[in-house]
Amino acid sequence: EAVRSLLAALGTSLPSPGAAELAFMQPLLTDASFTERLRRNRNRLLGQLVTLRRLANTVARCVSPLEDLVAPALRTSGAKDVAPWWTRRDDAILLAGAYKHGVRNIEDIRNDPGLPFTASLALA
Repeated sequence: EAVRSLLAALGTSLPSPGAAELAFMQPLLTDASFTERLRRNRNRLLGQLVTLRRLANTVARCVSPLEDLVAPALRTSGAKDVAPWWTRRDDAILLAGAYKHGVRNIEDIRNDPGLPFTASLALA
């Protein structure tokens, strides 16, 4: 409940984090330098934190993430395909790559020979 109060005090609007997510966030939300950063970037940062934690939990439940992970369907209408050859399987592999290398490590994801995208991303 203390974490929910801290989130409310920061004025953020997030999807409702579960009990495990709240427990994970509590130490972060009591650190002064982190909370100042949150005040400046609160919605974006906390949204990413919850999303990454959910990804980690999803990957942890997979026996073989590259085989078992299923990317959710996009909820937005009018979304364009990344490329004509891109599939939902590639979306799942991209999620596994983001989990393995970090969301912003695109070059590492692109060049990882263990991530079997439908087509080579090395030259993309």
